[in-house]
Amino acid sequence: MVKIPIYIEALLFFLFLTATPIPKHLGLYQYLSSFHPAFVGLYPWTISNEDQWGFSFKELYNDDNNQNQNKLHGQTAIVTGANSGIGYELSLALARLGVTVTMACRDPSKCAAAATKILNDDMVVENKKKRNKGNDDDNDDESGDVGLLVRTMTVDMSSLKSVKKFCIDYNNYQQQAKNNDNENDNDANHNQHQHQHQHQHQLVDMLFFNAGIKYADDSDDDGSSSESRLALSEDGIEQIFATNVVGHHLMYKLLVEQPMNMNNNIRPTRTTTTTTPTTPIPIRIVSTSSAVSYLCEFPYKVATDIKTLNSAISKDPNLYHQSKLAQVLWTKELTSRLDSANNNNNDADDDYADEIIIYANSANPGAVATKIWTDTTTTTTNSTAGSSTTGYSYSLLFWSLFNTVHQYFMWTPEEAALTLLYLGTSTRDLHQNNIRGKYFHPQSTLMKEDHKLFAEDDNERDTKLLQEKLWKFLDELVADFV
Repeated sequence: MVKIPIYIEALLFFLFLTATPIPKHLGLYQYLSSFHPAFVGLYPWTISNEDQWGFSFKELYNDDNNQNQNKLHGQTAIVTGANSGIGYELSLALARLGVTVTMACRDPSKCAAAATKILNDDMVVENKKKRNKGNDDDNDDESGDVGLLVRTMTVDMSSLKSVKKFCIDYNNYQQQAKNNDNENDNDANHNQHQHQHQHQHQLVDMLFFNAGIKYADDSDDDGSSSESRLALSEDGIEQIFATNVVGHHLMYKLLVEQPMNMNNNIRPTRTTTTTTPTTPIPIRIVSTSSAVSYLCEFPYKVATDIKTLNSAISKDPNLYHQSKLAQVLWTKELTSRLDSANNNNNDADDDYADEIIIYANSANPGAVATKIWTDTTTTTTNSTAGSSTTGYSYSLLFWSLFNTVHQYFMWTPEEAALTLLYLGTSTRDLHQNNIRGKYFHPQSTLMKEDHKLFAEDDNERDTKLLQEKLWKFLDELVADFV
């Protein structure tokens, strides 16, 4: 008699639990969070009802008679990994709110198709008509729609050369747009419709660092692969870390840090038609992390030198876990560095005291029904193919069943994007609650005690030291491209 593998039994038990609403209504799943913080908001059924969400779609689209839409109209955003899944939903929601979205994707054809779908979205079309009503100086964009809301650009986040080219092209485009605005500013009647610029040094209002890979491509040009060979980027960096962390670090340096430093740390202050001339538009940076950031089993937690990074074993799941943890530590260290810079500026000029312009945070979107699970199926079954036929059959059966049912128990990509959108669009909450360098779970739940990386960490000193070493390491990796 063939014994059923434990993971098949676990799947059947999982289906039994989630097929009935009784445990959810009794709040039994909420007790999971007491065992480990990774369970907080991991699945929709771990939250009893939507009243417990920290942020809702109603608040996103319909707060205070559409004040959120009016506030965001004319702002700019970059979304990496934007053609599918969470990235697509981020781009769609932002476009609905009147944000000019740059969809940064590796595949230009998929990106263009996603952008076309967004531009044809009913809410996007309707809201654009409302905003442009009465404007006698309408201009059609390349797609024939009034007002440029969505544009696409190609970038490979694992390639530092590609990231730098993206930033240069984006900068050139923004400078051209500003020059056009300056020409239009000669017409006083046109000013009320434009996104005003008091300083010309802020290239983007929102950065959503969403692009990421879970498995690296370790195949040669001939299609062959090796189980023992670690996949490296063209820059000689472990590929998952290069894509999920290093590329985004360079993008921040080129699009945010460099422009500010070139202006001798003068804070870029801009206004929209709904803000006063002295109201700054803060830069918001949101990194898409994961619950697996809690699971990294490397003793050093996150590599801070190239030898350690590239000495890992190929296909080790900790490679992905490491990258997701690094994203959390990155936002914390960025915030710490900004605090130090702000304190120095405040000593020189008290007018800066209340002017925090960058809100960098990370979020775990939860378990999401995206194509990453299909990728998991392919990778897992291929790696099992060399084992026994029975083992391979059970593995294939497990992942086939899982892919069939998981979408009914996980967050949809639209729901998964909501916490990230909260951190990008709710500037009033960000300011009032000083939400900077924080880590969130669905739905918009602040994790007050998130990653305990070391058993004995005196006032998180060891964690802070790791953050500093990580930042220095990333600076070294991108030095030739800054």
